[in-house]
Amino acid sequence: MIVQIDVRKCDTVFVLFGAGGDLAKRLIVPALYNLYLDRHLPEHFRLIGVDRDGFDDTRL
Repeated sequence: MIVQIDVRKCDTVFVLFGAGGDLAKRLIVPALYNLYLDRHLPEHFRLIGVDRDGFDDTRL
């Protein structure tokens, strides 16, 4: 039996550890943004950025 789940209808929380780092800025955040533009992210998608150094959304 195959179960199909429409992930676009599920609540999703993506926790990004090291959100102020180089990898996040160059690859992960732009990739998530492109997924958003292409409407491939779930409707109720939340991104939580965590970093040991304090930062705000202007650093992303």
